[in-house]
Amino acid sequence: MSDIIVEGAQCECMFGQSKCQLLVTSNMTNKVKGKKIATILDFAPGINLSSFGTCKSPANPAYVASQSVGGPPPPCIPVTVAPWSPGASKTTLRKIPVLIKDSCASCAFAAVPQSISIVKPNQADMTTK
Repeated sequence: MSDIIVEGAQCECMFGQSKCQLLVTSNMTNKVKGKKIATILDFAPGINLSSFGTCKSPANPAYVASQSVGGPPPPCIPVTVAPWSPGASKTTLRKIPVLIKDSCASCAFAAVPQSISIVKPNQADMTTK
């Protein structure tokens, strides 16, 4: 069983300096304690996921360039290109899997897949399979 993720959950990237809060746009009506339930489709950069502060990924060309001149790490601009994975195996909203604590997302600038994770679901009272 895993925690269902709701709006305001804290996410982190292993190459970012800070955490960001998840904004839910895939579901406007289904809520838990007044908070919108997230689905795997809440992955859009700059919409669902804001900046993680600065980026220190060796796969990010801006980071490589900044390091070559001894500059500070560049601002993080996430480039998520696919939905979160995995989603809930049985719990869906309009046939879209609900986002769960074990879900991860990948940034195109990360050196490894599944670099973005959920560290605080913002909802611990409801679990799913």
